[in-house]
Amino acid sequence: MKSERGSELIEFIGMFPLVLLGLTIAIQLMFVVYTDVMITAAVYTGARVAAVEGCSPAVEEAIETVLGTLEVEAGSYSCSGGDTMTVHAATEVQGIPMPFDIHKKIDYPVRGATTIVRYEGEVRP
Repeated sequence: MKSERGSELIEFIGMFPLVLLGLTIAIQLMFVVYTDVMITAAVYTGARVAAVEGCSPAVEEAIETVLGTLEVEAGSYSCSGGDTMTVHAATEVQGIPMPFDIHKKIDYPVRGATTIVRYEGEVRP
């Protein structure tokens, strides 16, 4: 019977790249989901501000306040409306570079939009 010394090391070497790939994909998915939740919250807050104040710089300020440190390009917000106010925001989540994918960068676009009825009345604090 041959010795099985070192077989655990060979199995580890074979499985480690797969475990690392799975972990990297899971982390990337968490970044995308987090960004989607933040964009959704930001456009909802922006739409609430727009429903009261109309399309003003306050809408962009409200969106940026909710997004905090999340990088969103300037001009990626839009606001439109009359009786209903619609606010759009978009960003991209940068992909984690993979060892086999060094020359190709994958970004994941994340967009959010919310429509809300314009408020016509007195605003109470």
